[in-house]
Amino acid sequence: MNLLFRKAGCEFNNIDSTIVCEEPKLSGYIEETRENISKTLDIPISDVSVKATTNEGLGEEGKKNAISSTAISTLIPTADYRRE
Repeated sequence: MNLLFRKAGCEFNNIDSTIVCEEPKLSGYIEETRENISKTLDIPISDVSVKATTNEGLGEEGKKNAISSTAISTLIPTADYRRE
């Protein structure tokens, strides 16, 4: 994935993600998830944030019918990026 962005003249600066679910408890999987994202995108693990939270019993996540996630990233131009 990061290769596509590099070809377009930019690369990931960081990624921040949150997973929302009541069950299963994800705390034991956070580091492994960060490592997998880091390896997949070829970025330092220090640039990857993964958090897990519950929906406090509200909505479909709170009823244990769904799991949702959000992620946001910032991209920076690569050194060889030339705007035409």
